[in-house]
Amino acid sequence: MTQENPIIEPTTGPPRDGIAVLAVRGLVRAVVVVLVLPVRMAWDALAAARRRVDRTAVRPVGRALRWVGRVVFARPLVALGRHVLRPVGAWLLRVTRPVGRGLATVVSRLGGGVGACARWLYRQALTPAGRGLAWLARYLVAVPAMAVHQYLLTPIGHGLRWTVDHVLGPVAGAVASVLTWAWPVATRISRAVGRGIAAVARTVTRPLRRAYRATLAPLGHALRRASRDVGRIVRQTRAEVRALFGGPRSGADEATMDR
Repeated sequence: MTQENPIIEPTTGPPRDGIAVLAVRGLVRAVVVVLVLPVRMAWDALAAARRRVDRTAVRPVGRALRWVGRVVFARPLVALGRHVLRPVGAWLLRVTRPVGRGLATVVSRLGGGVGACARWLYRQALTPAGRGLAWLARYLVAVPAMAVHQYLLTPIGHGLRWTVDHVLGPVAGAVASVLTWAWPVATRISRAVGRGIAAVARTVTRPLRRAYRATLAPLGHALRRASRDVGRIVRQTRAEVRALFGGPRSGADEATMDR
């Protein structure tokens, strides 16, 4: 009689990380979100301001500067090069070509003597000077540099590498992981806050616009018409009083009466 091996069911226990680790991780993420959120909101505000400035100021100014550059600089320079510099350059080329041929002839005739002098100077002066400089460079620069590299820079480099691999690397990885998680969260919160502020602004300004269109604008038009009527009546009354008492009538009063 065969016995069947019992099948061991996988048990679903608590996660590998403890509750304290999860709590600390959640607290760190919350703190990072609180710190990153103002930066993200400031970034969104600056981006909106940049788009507004680009539409209202940068593009018109750029078009104006391009037009000014084309009219003030490009066209005059093209005309100067075409009608002045090109003819002058052609004339100078025709004048200096014979002079260049003469100089080439003189240099070719003097080249033999100059070459001999150069060879003598190279053998007698430059070669010994070069050997001396090479010896000085080897024992005053190369050997001390190799010693500094071997006994000073190499240990320092190994120490820095160990520090980066075992200290800075893990810390930077943890910070990058938290920031990678916190930045999209801050983005969503910032956009939600921006939409809320825009909705509140629309809710507040819509009744004000309606009140302005329904009350203040008609009242302003009525006051303007009333002030015009009162001014016209005052001018007519003043003209009539002057006419009644025999005062001189000015041209403005006569025009007012005619109207």
